[in-house]
Amino acid sequence: MLTIGQYVKRLREVKGLNQKDLVEKGVLNQPQLSKIERNIQDPNIDQLKFFSDIFHVSLESLVDIMDGKGEPLCDNQLHYKDDTLCDLRRFVRYHHFHDLEYTLHSIEKHPLFTAPVESQFITWHKGILANELYGDIEKAQYYFDQAISSRVSPKLRERYVEILISKGVAYINQNNPKLALTPLQEALRILRSLYRLNDYKIATRLFYNLSLLSYQLENFKESTHYIEEAKSICFQNESSYLIGEIHFQ
Repeated sequence: MLTIGQYVKRLREVKGLNQKDLVEKGVLNQPQLSKIERNIQDPNIDQLKFFSDIFHVSLESLVDIMDGKGEPLCDNQLHYKDDTLCDLRRFVRYHHFHDLEYTLHSIEKHPLFTAPVESQFITWHKGILANELYGDIEKAQYYFDQAISSRVSPKLRERYVEILISKGVAYINQNNPKLALTPLQEALRILRSLYRLNDYKIATRLFYNLSLLSYQLENFKESTHYIEEAKSICFQNESSYLIGEIHFQ
């Protein structure tokens, strides 16, 4: 049976992260992580919650493994979870909403996707589906609000930014820019407060949609300002593809 340290190391490696990558995301430093992985010390509850959120495994399962009572997920299960969650994002990206609906239906009650972080992720995408495929703004906003209020670590604040963007976009698509303003401004507030952004594309999406919203509100100077911020982020990250998309839009 794996120790908690061995399991954390395996979860990290399945994610393709080195120790430096992992400690940059959360609540521990590299010496602490090294001691945990070498079984010199056990993780505390905050560190266990962090591992639960980052690796998409339940907190209860990590506690059981630390106490020598539980069985860890095998590599195939871990890869299946990661691949499935990536598929959901890809379906949204390319507007494959029927594929999104089918996949959500197939995993909604699957035991591998019952931890709070996956439940939030699924609820968020149910909101996207309700908006994009069925145009049901009320159901979409219900799911977005459920995802925002779910009990997931506040340290994963990038996820909240993404959900708030989806909430704002749903209102923009309904030509209701005044209602879109509150969630997008809240997303911007959270974004500005982050010490480090792990996925710069989140900021690009936010600034693009703030630009679109400002344009709809006939605030053309602000619209230009936001689109320039989006372009600047793309240049900093050498993303000519996203720059092209922004110019195209």
